[in-house]
Amino acid sequence: MSRPNDPVGIKESGKSKPKDILALLVVAAIFAIVFGFVMFWPALVAAGKIEPNVFTIIYSVIIYLVVWLIIAGTVLESISQLYGIRRPYFLPEYPKGFRLGLLKTTRKTVSGLVTVVIISYLFTLHAYAVAYVFISHIDKTSFCPGPLNVISAWYFSVATAATVGFGDITAQSDLARLVVTSEILVSIFYVVFIFSILPRRPDENRKA
Repeated sequence: MSRPNDPVGIKESGKSKPKDILALLVVAAIFAIVFGFVMFWPALVAAGKIEPNVFTIIYSVIIYLVVWLIIAGTVLESISQLYGIRRPYFLPEYPKGFRLGLLKTTRKTVSGLVTVVIISYLFTLHAYAVAYVFISHIDKTSFCPGPLNVISAWYFSVATAATVGFGDITAQSDLARLVVTSEILVSIFYVVFIFSILPRRPDENRKA
């Protein structure tokens, strides 16, 4: 039996067992599947893959609102760190449990801010993709060549945010064009006010 200050004992206690690693991977896989299903639930309901009823519609609306709240929170968190601006009084900081250890431990580092911004940007792309699915199924003529599925909506959302405009999918209705325009403006906001500032350290941005 090794003593408390025995280096050998410390080394052995620090080893990760294969069973622990396997269990961690299983938990991570389950979380990814459940999280992915929950995130795509509104899009699946909008596309008719899940039968729309009172429960599924209300649940979809709640999830969609939560997605936009996460986007707003991460954007404000990034802006506050990059420019030294306090969060608005009407949007207090998230509880510690909600932060999942991300913003709490890495918010003042460049890598931490990059992680937060990436999460915010991906959620923004997803939110617009869900909107495109919903619009295309309400009005079949909103997009050419027709209603969008989840993959097509994600593809169109990324292409719109990147302002590449391949032309294989185009907005036809006024509502669709309005939403597409808003995504382009939001993407420009990310590029100009966040992505262009990220290479500098947060403390340097405050001193500038």
